[in-house]
Amino acid sequence: MNCATPEGTYQFAKHFCDYKDFYIKSNDLLFSKLGIGTFNKEPYKEENYVFHYIEGIKQAVRSGINLIDTASNYRYGESEKEIGTALQELFASDEITRENVIVCSKGGFIQLSYPFPKNPYEWINENIINAKLALAEEIELDQHCMTPDFLVVFL
Repeated sequence: MNCATPEGTYQFAKHFCDYKDFYIKSNDLLFSKLGIGTFNKEPYKEENYVFHYIEGIKQAVRSGINLIDTASNYRYGESEKEIGTALQELFASDEITRENVIVCSKGGFIQLSYPFPKNPYEWINENIINAKLALAEEIELDQHCMTPDFLVVFL
């Protein structure tokens, strides 16, 4: 399975049974009250791309955190790639399974890629509007689009 499951999250939490009251249950999934996120409030700063979250994600999971928050636009997609790398390493070493962890993402954000396009407006025009994934007026604040065609391509 490619998602968290009730049994998988239960097994994960059981491994950390010394952490009294650290896990809560919702929709049959057990997850840590503390999660780890990958948002950086200044995405245009070049220095935000020289550090990585891979070891931090792995250490958080090894410490009992099974709730990871991200979005495709965080650090221009680098956050989700690094979460994927960290989780793959944890899977490969048999420390966890995919069913143990909850990964929360968000849809609708316009994900530019790193390195940054010289003109983001041209990129949006070329890759979204000219590609007929959305009309200009369906794009909010040059960063968010919820049209079905856009979501199919960018999720």
